[in-house]
Amino acid sequence: NLVPLVTELMNGGGSEQSLLNVVLQQHVSCRGCGRMSSREAEKTLGLEAGWSSYDDVPDATEEELKQYPRVLATFYQQGFPYMNGVRRLMELYKKKAWDMATPDFQRLVRMDPENAKCNGYLNSAILYLRKFRESGGFDNLLDISDMDPVKLQSTFTPDFDREKGKEQENFEDLQVDVPLELVMADATAKWRSELQEKLDDDGYLLEDVDARGQRPVALSVSLLPNATEEEWVLWPRILDKYETFCKGESEEEKPIKREAEANDMFLAMKELLEEHGKSPDAM
Repeated sequence: NLVPLVTELMNGGGSEQSLLNVVLQQHVSCRGCGRMSSREAEKTLGLEAGWSSYDDVPDATEEELKQYPRVLATFYQQGFPYMNGVRRLMELYKKKAWDMATPDFQRLVRMDPENAKCNGYLNSAILYLRKFRESGGFDNLLDISDMDPVKLQSTFTPDFDREKGKEQENFEDLQVDVPLELVMADATAKWRSELQEKLDDDGYLLEDVDARGQRPVALSVSLLPNATEEEWVLWPRILDKYETFCKGESEEEKPIKREAEANDMFLAMKELLEEHGKSPDAM
């Protein structure tokens, strides 16, 4: 509910620009509110940054760099793909996460040799980071204080010492024209017309199509129902029966191997439950 925030801004609690940002967020979060795309809405509200190089994009502060793991953990928890791509964006550019989730930053990355080297993977990551921003992901970042330190470091903490490629200079647009492996795998009788729907007039993938030839949507694990208090009480019994079931279904001949296999399955399910906290039916 954005009413309290809008009321505060209108009463002098923020700038006009902040109010416009709130209206835009509400608009793109509710497609039934209008017919404009988020791109058109940003144009209408004058929110385009107009960056011509990475130097124009604000650098992340030390405090914002420390928030990167929370952004990545929340992005992953909500079920968005290309989390490794988002982490690589952070490692390469060290920009404000909010600013990297914009069409203007995406255009810079699309022209970047680093993006061409990975067949458009970085551009695809921004597509989903934009969906994350539009769905309010930055407003509800996870508390990672109790997360396993090893997992936090290995999965959600950018490595700023990783080697970088060449700078964005003296390069033509090296964006991959067509993901041929996708075309060959999903070819239908109408593949030519289906392919043209995802290409611009110059034969390049459209700006809102990822490296797999798909358009990003804000579908995520977060849309599934969370476990209620009653269901949390049931989960220990469910996990116990699940482990027993896995033992019975195991094709291993030796009991010790059946035990080990069932234990691995149990731990995997337990980790999923602890990470997402969903209802038994949803899981």
